[in-house]
Amino acid sequence: MLEITLAELGVVLVNGCHAQLAQPLHEGDTISLFQLVGDG
Repeated sequence: MLEITLAELGVVLVNGCHAQLAQPLHEGDTISLFQLVGDG
């Protein structure tokens, strides 16, 4: 389990494209999560 809170989450990418957290995922999708850096 990842220990990233929603408040710390900066960018969500699915297959290299910006995405919302509610986006459905499909087999083979690549997910990238980036935390906020500094003061956001």
